[in-house]
Amino acid sequence: MGNRIFALLKQIWANKGLRFLLQLLLFVALAYLLKQQWQRAAAELPPLSWQRFQAEFSLAYFSLALLLLPLNWALEAQKWRALLAAPMAFSRAIKAIFMGLALGVFTPNRIGEHAGRLLYLPKALRAQSLSSSAFGSLAQWIVLVAAGLLALAYRELAQLPIPAWFLAQKYWLYGALPPLLLLLLAIYFWGPQWCSRWTFLQKYAFLKLNLPKRNLSAVLGLSLLRYGCYILQNVALLYAFGARPPFLLAVTAVQLVFLAQTALPIPASVALLARASLSLYFLAPIAADHILWASFTLWLINIFLPTLMASLIGFFRLNAKEKKI
Repeated sequence: MGNRIFALLKQIWANKGLRFLLQLLLFVALAYLLKQQWQRAAAELPPLSWQRFQAEFSLAYFSLALLLLPLNWALEAQKWRALLAAPMAFSRAIKAIFMGLALGVFTPNRIGEHAGRLLYLPKALRAQSLSSSAFGSLAQWIVLVAAGLLALAYRELAQLPIPAWFLAQKYWLYGALPPLLLLLLAIYFWGPQWCSRWTFLQKYAFLKLNLPKRNLSAVLGLSLLRYGCYILQNVALLYAFGARPPFLLAVTAVQLVFLAQTALPIPASVALLARASLSLYFLAPIAADHILWASFTLWLINIFLPTLMASLIGFFRLNAKEKKI
């Protein structure tokens, strides 16, 4: 399956004219996407006045959010290398991540990322890359849900504000998600071994994931670090645009936003307003424009900027022949 997808992409990319056209279309699409996001943001929430911006903006917090960008994607690249369990240059892993990001930005829950990453994989690893991507997403989901539940429990104990519509689901969240997390942890660590015992599954190469448990543990740890990095970026941008909620209030609010957003199968390209709307509930009574600008800037830094960089500096160039990894 992975080989067929790769063959199709390679056939398309082999044509220089078509490749240039696709790159141009991607750049235009990103520009249009930025314009649409800006218009939606301007229509939904009031703008931040220049005088207020000058008075409240913190360059130090904004710089912190920017400095966390390379760390964020470096952690994702290292996670991808650990999942493949094969020698791969770090620069090549970064290119694969950015290619996947560009193709995934327009698809629900970024399901297009796998096709983009395939372009930078050697033939021997393409079949197992599907299961590697699935286990990488599973590790990130486990971290996100577990941390979200802890944030919900903390806010309840500390009597911090929780939206009534979210609090009404707490018995379902506490009752269903912990057993589900335990089941998913069991699948994560022992699933590949179970699959290998079923003879009829052994013919499906994309189901094979021959990873030692230390690699799986490392991937889970890297997922936790990336999650923490993303949380800090969110909080730093809130502070940068003048919002000054207590640190734990801001952190747990962002965690609950991520937990709620997990259930929404929407493309990353239109997730900005969804995240901003959810943040309004959990970060009240912070001014709405602070939340908008923080959410919009986070989207620019983590989604738009890396994708644009990948397009401009030639990360999408598919080599005519495989390089030795």
